[in-house]
Amino acid sequence: MAARGQIALEYMGAVAILLVMLAALVAYSFSLYYETVNIEQLTTSLKNLERGAKHVYSLGPGNTIFVDLVLTKEVVGSRIDQGQGQSAIVFELSDGSESSAVVDVNITNLASSPLPSSPGAYVVKIEADANGEGVTISNVT
Repeated sequence: MAARGQIALEYMGAVAILLVMLAALVAYSFSLYYETVNIEQLTTSLKNLERGAKHVYSLGPGNTIFVDLVLTKEVVGSRIDQGQGQSAIVFELSDGSESSAVVDVNITNLASSPLPSSPGAYVVKIEADANGEGVTISNVT
């Protein structure tokens, strides 16, 4: 009779260990899922911003479109880098390392009012310059 009690106790201990391991695996899976969703949201928003700038530039002077931009909590800053013959929109990320999400926009003159740099959903206005030589990006909301 005592042997059955010992076996039952060992069985309960083994099940408890397996449940703790399963809980750790589930917690890791959810954190990885959350991170992946945030990265995908940011990537999609940046691609929409790039496509919008290129589309307005190709349409010519006077054209305007509005693009939805979703910034996740990892974004800590934004800027536009002007290079030789091309511009890049840079969103600085704070994932514990020195990393940035860069959107290369091959437009000579890319101007912007300060781009949003805090988490949230924004509507961004992208407008072709009157002379057709560049694009202006401004924050609407």
